[in-house]
Amino acid sequence: MQILISNVAEVPNKYTRLLKWKLYNLAEKFKNLLYIEAFINKEGTSPAEYITKLRLGIPGHDIIISMKSSQIGKCIHQITNKAHVQLAHAKEIMLSY
Repeated sequence: MQILISNVAEVPNKYTRLLKWKLYNLAEKFKNLLYIEAFINKEGTSPAEYITKLRLGIPGHDIIISMKSSQIGKCIHQITNKAHVQLAHAKEIMLSY
């Protein structure tokens, strides 16, 4: 499983490490993940809005999740929680076939 993080907003490394740690935990729980791509962008300057997008590669169609917040830490926690819910839902659908 491969994790790719694109930090266009140039957020500090502690946030990219936090995101990578959260994504590795997701990958450990959901073994059907093929790859994860994360994109961190910034919109505006005062106050800056951080946009985080995740592309979760699973068998079948990819899952794309987007989250926007003025606090990058809050944005990372929310998007990983949302990804957890989406992956659990996708796992239920895959098991029903």
